Amino acid sequence: MEIQIVKKTTKIATNGVDVPKLLGTIAAVRAQPDPANFTFRDSADWLSDTHCRLSFNGCGCAVGIIGG
Repeated sequence: MEIQIVKKTTKIATNGVDVPKLLGTIAAVRAQPDPANFTFRDSADWLSDTHCRLSFNGCGCAVGIIGG
């Protein structure tokens, strides 16, 4: 009788997303929700037909990095 050893590989990316890193980021934000509070501010000017000018006028956000 021959015994075969099968290695099971762990799939890290699903549809291009590093799932363990994403889950770690979610856990970090849950642990420290204050740095995640931010507001995007933008404006759009329609120039003609399908042309518009979009600008970000700033981001009111906390300074700092979560995770790494």
